[in-house]
Amino acid sequence: MTRAAILCPGPSLKASWAWRKGVYDVIIGVNAAVEFWPCDWWCIGDWEALTWYRQTPRVGLCSIADALRLAWDAHIQLKIPLGNLRRIPWEELPIHQRFSSLMALGLAHTLAATEVDYFGDDKEGNTDFTGAIDPLRSTAGPAGNDRWADEWHQLADVLKWAQIEGMQVSWVKPPA
Repeated sequence: MTRAAILCPGPSLKASWAWRKGVYDVIIGVNAAVEFWPCDWWCIGDWEALTWYRQTPRVGLCSIADALRLAWDAHIQLKIPLGNLRRIPWEELPIHQRFSSLMALGLAHTLAATEVDYFGDDKEGNTDFTGAIDPLRSTAGPAGNDRWADEWHQLADVLKWAQIEGMQVSWVKPPA
């Protein structure tokens, strides 16, 4: 059994990570959560965000194919060494959604994870784990709808898929 931790940048990330149990075979960072803990893989949809962070993942990057290409070019220009990092385009994952936290589950599946724990995946508000307002966490979706309602709706479909694939998915939350 391969265990994966998916770190999302929600307000509960620090407290929920403190409640982790055991070790993980792979740690996937979503968006700004890559700054919280060293991650094996980054799953970030916006190409600009792939260039914001000065450190690099241990193993690879997962994003939209065009974003990977643009970020790779930008990192070369910024003289940030990417070495032999693997790249997996979202288009090659077994699910197709528009939210990084959901695509991270597809990446975990691609990496043979059968047990996945989410940390900091609050799907609410516009502040990140540092307490700062994060424009990528805007509650307004592209059509003026509630971004988080859209993500919760898509999550239901992704969880049905994960169950069919034999994946156990859970959310680690700190005690209230």
